[in-house]
Amino acid sequence: PKSVKQAQSFFRSQKFEYDAFQSVIAAFFGPEDPRCKHERICGVKDQLCGAIQAGCLIRPDLEELIIQEFKITTSALKCGDLLGTGILSCNQCVNTVCTMLEDFQQPVDTYKQKQWFE
Repeated sequence: PKSVKQAQSFFRSQKFEYDAFQSVIAAFFGPEDPRCKHERICGVKDQLCGAIQAGCLIRPDLEELIIQEFKITTSALKCGDLLGTGILSCNQCVNTVCTMLEDFQQPVDTYKQKQWFE
């Protein structure tokens, strides 16, 4: 997905040095978005993964779904659980959330039954 490539260009790059939260925000809104200038919130042992927090900020209407899908995919939500046990790296968390957000933007397929004469 396009957003994954963009997020990776921001994540811990020499130019931006963005954390997971900032990288996801920058991928969808650009690196100059004011939300990219927050205090670093990633890497706190008992805190929700920064990539997830960014995903929920981008799509607050899908917060429960983002959290649920991330937990199903990774079996953990907090930085300490993800990094401490080696389930996913920060980089992989960014990829996972960006992919989910892009998937959620896809239009729902609507099936229209065709009539025999169409």
